[in-house]
Amino acid sequence: MNERIKQLALQSQKVIWSADGNVTELTDLDIEKFAELIIDECARVARSTPCPYFDEHMKQQLGHTWDMAAWEAGHEIVKHFGVEK
Repeated sequence: MNERIKQLALQSQKVIWSADGNVTELTDLDIEKFAELIIDECARVARSTPCPYFDEHMKQQLGHTWDMAAWEAGHEIVKHFGVEK
């Protein structure tokens, strides 16, 4: 497990309380998989975020730069947490 994920796991309570009062304790593997899914989703959102400008001229000027920045942000998110596949 990546060191940062371990630190975040230690901060969690490692338990899930269901509506009927049952408690499930999470394993380190459960937490690691959950964290990886969140990280993958964040990276996907970063990579697919469209340029926020509506002006066609501005979009043309920033298009390639924006796309590269969005892709690199997604890459850096997974690299930071060590979950790149």
